Amino acid sequence: MCGKKWCIPDPVRALCILWVGLFPFLSLAEWDWQVLDVIPPSEDGKGQPGLAGAYAGIHNDCLIIAGGANFPGGPPWAGGKKIYHQSIYALERVGEEYIWHSQSIKLPAPLAYGTTVSTEHGLICMGGESPNAEGKANPVNTVFVMQWDAEKKQVIVSDRLIGEKDTPEEILPFPKLSLPMANLASVMYNDRIFLIGGNTPGGYNGEMWYLDVNRRVRARGTNPNEPIRLIWRSLPMFRNPERSHCLAVVQNDGVHDCIWVLSGRRRDRSSSWQMLTDLHKYNLQSRTWLRMSDIRVAGENARCVMAGTTIADGFDAILVLGGANGVLFKKLEEDIPLRIAAAEAAGDVQHATDIAKSKTALLEGHPGFSPQILRYSALLDSWEVDGAFPRGLPVTSTLLSWGDDLVLVSGEIRPGVRTPVIWKGRRTE
Repeated sequence: MCGKKWCIPDPVRALCILWVGLFPFLSLAEWDWQVLDVIPPSEDGKGQPGLAGAYAGIHNDCLIIAGGANFPGGPPWAGGKKIYHQSIYALERVGEEYIWHSQSIKLPAPLAYGTTVSTEHGLICMGGESPNAEGKANPVNTVFVMQWDAEKKQVIVSDRLIGEKDTPEEILPFPKLSLPMANLASVMYNDRIFLIGGNTPGGYNGEMWYLDVNRRVRARGTNPNEPIRLIWRSLPMFRNPERSHCLAVVQNDGVHDCIWVLSGRRRDRSSSWQMLTDLHKYNLQSRTWLRMSDIRVAGENARCVMAGTTIADGFDAILVLGGANGVLFKKLEEDIPLRIAAAEAAGDVQHATDIAKSKTALLEGHPGFSPQILRYSALLDSWEVDGAFPRGLPVTSTLLSWGDDLVLVSGEIRPGVRTPVIWKGRRTE
């Protein structure tokens, strides 16, 4: 058995590989991207600059967006302060219309840069970071649920996932994460949530954590004082898994369903930034890891797509939208600070000032992130460009499937700059 998705026997897989290899152009298509809507203004009446790292998903045909961070007072290099939010937004689809419903309920704390999985009973939101009393953001081990009550037009926030046929008293609360994590990735398969990567207070998460959501219902007649059965468990990872801002998705490789983990970034022992271009798959049947080809389009160097978005496409493909290649990030966060420090150590204050000004110029003139849509074939273990977005794609965003459309929710379009736009896109025939 290979899970809930369709599997291809080996002989058929060989024919598929031959067919796709002979006619790769048949898999390509143009994209039609349109503005679905814009996130409403924040409650302070100061507009809506957009949100990076918001929790987002779809439940009961309603797009729920919560938390996130931005710079409402201006970019950080101009003195703007990063603000974390608690507000919740609900966009319901009714027929062909989309309707915003104002929400008075808020998240339990200002939160951003966690991860969300959508289930038939609601959204499960995990991890992230929240500012402390001094304003410094720290990873958290928070787990909470958001559900859309279509009758009351309200988002319900709780610590447990209650289905329509469930007896509330029998539903167990979700346990907190085993360690605080932010900027992590998540997937769900056969009612199991898997968490990969992320920043922790001590560095990076080096394990894959999973939780069986089916165990949320306490068996009838069970002693209510019995220890909780919902437990986060760890699984081994591939070599050098430590990273944040990686992408993860479930897709079939032609024989088995697999978890695919790609890209991200990390600091090495010398505190130098590494921009990762690797791709790994976890066979959900054999429970083994295998490294695949790096993220490389033919004729190009391998590329980093950290903080981009990804989704399964068809029976063997994975789409990756945008992502940051890390070239400017490394220059801004490592190279220029080192040059400034060297100039200051040499007592050349003017040179240090000039270098700092060049950093500001780079930030203000940042071209945005890649507009390319990449397509990976699990059958061929190969990458190709599969169209482009109308402009640079946002990072630290969320990509969702809603009906026949892909929906891209807000995000960061340049360092310190967000977009409130929610996009919808689909392939054209």
